[in-house]
Amino acid sequence: MSADAAFVWDLDFDAAWFVPLPQAEGGRIGLDAAAVWTDAALERFPHSAMSDPQSLALLRTTASALLSQAEDGVTRLWFAPANMYSDLLVTITVSRASGPGSEANEEVFDDARFSAGFDVVPLRTETHGGGFLVRRSTQLEGQLPVLITQWTVRLNDGTWSILIDTLGTTLPAFVLFEEQLMRLIPGIRLPRPVAVAP
Repeated sequence: MSADAAFVWDLDFDAAWFVPLPQAEGGRIGLDAAAVWTDAALERFPHSAMSDPQSLALLRTTASALLSQAEDGVTRLWFAPANMYSDLLVTITVSRASGPGSEANEEVFDDARFSAGFDVVPLRTETHGGGFLVRRSTQLEGQLPVLITQWTVRLNDGTWSILIDTLGTTLPAFVLFEEQLMRLIPGIRLPRPVAVAP
């Protein structure tokens, strides 16, 4: 899932919890492709959610907003538990721990201490090295103030650096997401060299 020709990485995730955003070919997703993706994504929700016009409209609006974040070469997932509304968008990046590409994971703490809530939890994995989880929240003022929560995981095994960035406004979904995040990390299959044609 890497755009870097020098290495390839992949992701194994639980489709019961996550919906992958499509790749935006040429920087955009056509209207037909967007409609097909949205319909397929909404099929995961129970009939009761789909039969209520307000719930259906909210889910369609959320799917459309998240779909607008799709990028070519960027791995993004919608955390979409079937029985709870969620607008959590998960972005996963794998880069070299040093050298070209490493700067993608370096500025995790920018402006974090100025947010409404901020805490850091150390992480140690058996497969992907060690690092931390940063949780922070920022309130956007307006007619209806919105609390935006961001969780950032950074792991480094000495060779590869992993960044998992999750952004959303639905706090109950983050409670469910924490367990799935710990299951998602081992599903990141770290890079293997690309075979060079003779």
